[in-house]
Amino acid sequence: MQRSVILTDLPDDALSIICHFLPLKDLLHVAHVCRRLQSIVYDTTVKLDMRAVSSNINHTVEMTSHFRCLTEISLRHDLTEAHVAALSRSFAHLHQLEASRCELVPSAWERLLSYCNHLRYLNIGGCSSVDNTVLYYVSRNCPQLQHLDVSYSERLTDTALTDIAACTTLVSLNVSACPYLTDGGFRVLLLRCVRLQILDVSKCNVTDKFLQLLLPKCNLQTLKLAECREITDAGIEAMSTACDRLTTLDVTACNISDYALQTIATWCKSLTNLNIGTCLSITDDGLREVALQCPKLSTVECYGCKSVTGKFVADAHELQTLNVRGCQRVGDTCLQLLATSCPQMTVLDVGGCSRLTDEGLRVLATGCPLLQVLDISHCVRVTDVGLIHIANACKHLTTMLLDGTSIGPAITDVGLHALQQGCSKLRVMA
Repeated sequence: MQRSVILTDLPDDALSIICHFLPLKDLLHVAHVCRRLQSIVYDTTVKLDMRAVSSNINHTVEMTSHFRCLTEISLRHDLTEAHVAALSRSFAHLHQLEASRCELVPSAWERLLSYCNHLRYLNIGGCSSVDNTVLYYVSRNCPQLQHLDVSYSERLTDTALTDIAACTTLVSLNVSACPYLTDGGFRVLLLRCVRLQILDVSKCNVTDKFLQLLLPKCNLQTLKLAECREITDAGIEAMSTACDRLTTLDVTACNISDYALQTIATWCKSLTNLNIGTCLSITDDGLREVALQCPKLSTVECYGCKSVTGKFVADAHELQTLNVRGCQRVGDTCLQLLATSCPQMTVLDVGGCSRLTDEGLRVLATGCPLLQVLDISHCVRVTDVGLIHIANACKHLTTMLLDGTSIGPAITDVGLHALQQGCSKLRVMA
């Protein structure tokens, strides 16, 4: 009788490939089998997530510290300086470090970063202990850094931005919700980090002057300015002329009007994603300009824009995701235009649009059969009839949100059952 092949019968190369795909918990078990497997495990190029291991932290650190070819690691939140000292010897080849919400003392950050000379991705967002000194350590020790996230670091000031500017290889920077960063701090950064493609300054204390610092023909493709309430049309005009490669723009709650959208439409022809949520002065006129002049536009979020009716979608032929939640002027006409102009629509949020009726849903279902996510929460005129229309036509639906849609005499088990029967891919219905 032929003997079954066991793990140790495989050649080292095959075992190394297997180990590369195992989670940390399983790797630690394999390392305990025999010395040969232990050597293979510790010499394998691996990506480890310490957060997925609930065992004793001291044991996990001790075992993890033996890996000689770590390329990516996610650190647990409960590490101490002693743990960092033990782990650091495995960081010689580290490319990616996920340490968000880790609360290390400054000396621990210094030790950790001193071993990260090949780091390309660093996430230390949400760490209350991160201050200007930590960013100084980053700038001194990570010359190849391309992606940096220090969001929600409330102790950072403009001095930190000056230090970050030494990382001239940066492609992506997230400094959102760092309230003490101002326009002046970005001057040196924007001059030196000319490779930046993604920049998130949401909830920072920046104004139009920040946007006026952007260099002509800059490489920015994604810019997020959400809740920067001092940003106005003048700033967006300056940004638009400098960032003609822009594909994603988030100006949620900025103080802008249709004029800003007109300048975006004129200069940012490659725009695909636009978020103007709660920009109360925006109307369909501005959005129509963007739709007409940005032919790749696929995502629009204009929730809470009280003057928007949704008629602009007639000119947005590539639209796949639309969020008009809380836009009280949106009604069946918007859904009819979506059905005729946007047949590839997959995600639609019309929650709180109380003018919508069953007839609108009927036309939508017929024209947009690829819908996967539909939110009609608080659409109080919708009844079982509307749900049956969706159930009969939208066979790709995975998520249907109905909260507050008068479940009772208007929507009953009849409509809910129709959705369950007609939409076999439906996984979420709430």
